[in-house]
Amino acid sequence: MEERKLQFGNRRRTILAAISICIMASLLLAGTAVMARPHHGVFIVAPSGDVSGVTDTTNIQQALDNAIAAGGGSTVLLEEGNFYLCETIVGVNFDGTFKGAGAGLTVLHSVENFPAQDTGNLGVANPRMLMFYQDEYSTSTRRHPYKILLRDFSLKVDQPTEEWYFGYFRAMNVLDLYGKIDGQWTEDVSYFDATVKNVEFLGDAGDEYGYFGLSIQNALLIQGEWGADFANERISGRYVVEGCHFQYSVGSSVMFGSFGDSHIRIVRNTYQDTLIGPELYDLDNSRAEVAFNEVAGVGWYGTYVCNGLYATSLEPSRVLIHHNHIECAPGANGIWLDDSLAVPGEVEGVSVFAHHNEIVLNDPYSWGVFGYGAQKVWLVHNTIRGSGEAGIVTGIWGDAVEGWKLVLNDLSDFDAEVADIWLGQGTSHCWLIHRGPSDSVLDEGTDNWLLLLP
Repeated sequence: MEERKLQFGNRRRTILAAISICIMASLLLAGTAVMARPHHGVFIVAPSGDVSGVTDTTNIQQALDNAIAAGGGSTVLLEEGNFYLCETIVGVNFDGTFKGAGAGLTVLHSVENFPAQDTGNLGVANPRMLMFYQDEYSTSTRRHPYKILLRDFSLKVDQPTEEWYFGYFRAMNVLDLYGKIDGQWTEDVSYFDATVKNVEFLGDAGDEYGYFGLSIQNALLIQGEWGADFANERISGRYVVEGCHFQYSVGSSVMFGSFGDSHIRIVRNTYQDTLIGPELYDLDNSRAEVAFNEVAGVGWYGTYVCNGLYATSLEPSRVLIHHNHIECAPGANGIWLDDSLAVPGEVEGVSVFAHHNEIVLNDPYSWGVFGYGAQKVWLVHNTIRGSGEAGIVTGIWGDAVEGWKLVLNDLSDFDAEVADIWLGQGTSHCWLIHRGPSDSVLDEGTDNWLLLLP
């Protein structure tokens, strides 16, 4: 009996050893394969080394298509290394995770003369590296939205396309998330959630890139489809941009309306030498937070909020801007709040609460916080230093502004050409509590209430 057990045990070990040898041999033989077999909905892609971009583009697109076919919750995993893309990677109705081994570890490069996605439609004319969108076959709903998670990789524009935008510049979009592209513009709402986390958007700068001198037009763009009249379809969901790095782009993290009943968070990102930092357009009964971001060398605006640009019939929304550090290049402005296109009764404005931001200026014509037609703005305990025309200014361009609340903002280290705080002729019923001399505030408005502390 014992001898039979021993023989059975030896036979079992022999079989297991043979299986192990077969597995090891198959792994060794498959070592040069680019696409690994999926494991529990995970589709793995390894870099091919083909710098033409043909192999990596094909393999990543195939993995993404397989993940979409496998259903919600699937993952496309890019291993550590350099990938080269020669055309747009497109995910239609993707509901899952697209990730790498880490920012700086998994790097996707664009090849030279990257082609445009669709030159016949201005909404998607410019080239882009990655594009995810919902079409008419999407089953995503408000109650059960698709959830797109993009994280832990770098996107690098090494060789932007040939000059394409009316002969002005050579630049490309990097990552676009569209609400609805079905061949025609409708008034449907596209529901989906999207999180972009720990992703690097790396461009280049130089005269060879044309008018703006930057190789990226928009690094990250989230928007509804454009219509023939350049209106945007509504999208709705939760949108998070966190822990990302943007460098050498005209636009960086761009939320391009109209966002209906949405929640937006742009937090803990870094922006290096971009023309614009975080951007929000055409909010519609939505809430947005822009917080704890580091913006350095911004060329136009550190943070830009605009309503009524491409959408109509918008409901009031609220934006919270806090604990951002913004260092402006000469000629740039810190926070720009533009509600000039908001038509009462048709496009309601956005209320803004900005507190504990630090803005550094370095130009006699720059502004720290500028409001153009913006109503219901609270500025509390912000710090503005350096030099500029004014630290806080509104109501100077013939726009009517009411109800601003300015409370103990610190401009003690700011050298103003006009005044620390400039309330223009268009202001009324604003109130201010400010620590500084009487000439630190220029009040040209009507019925403003001022309290100056020593």
